[in-house]
Amino acid sequence: MSKSPSPRVKELYEFGPFRVDPEKETLLRAGEPVPLTPKTFQILLVLVRHSNEVVTKDDLMKTVWPDTFVEEANLSRNIFMLRKALGRVPRNIGTSLRCPDEGIVLLRTYS
Repeated sequence: MSKSPSPRVKELYEFGPFRVDPEKETLLRAGEPVPLTPKTFQILLVLVRHSNEVVTKDDLMKTVWPDTFVEEANLSRNIFMLRKALGRVPRNIGTSLRCPDEGIVLLRTYS
């Protein structure tokens, strides 16, 4: 008897009004696409996958720019663009992006 392949589970992340689809590399806010550059999306994906955890700047840079030397300013610029894309979300349903000294953390809260 042969086994049929098990259906693949689609990876999706939801927080506040946002939905992140890693396969399609899309961020939706209330069902509407939010434009992000590829690197900004990769940063968001790392932070979403490690929500409520501190992700060090070094880890982010190694994950998003593997085997490439980049200035920390590139990370800062992409974090700025991510903050701008996420915009203001009410605290009781949304998220906040914090930058403690040791790294960056995406804090999620739910109503």
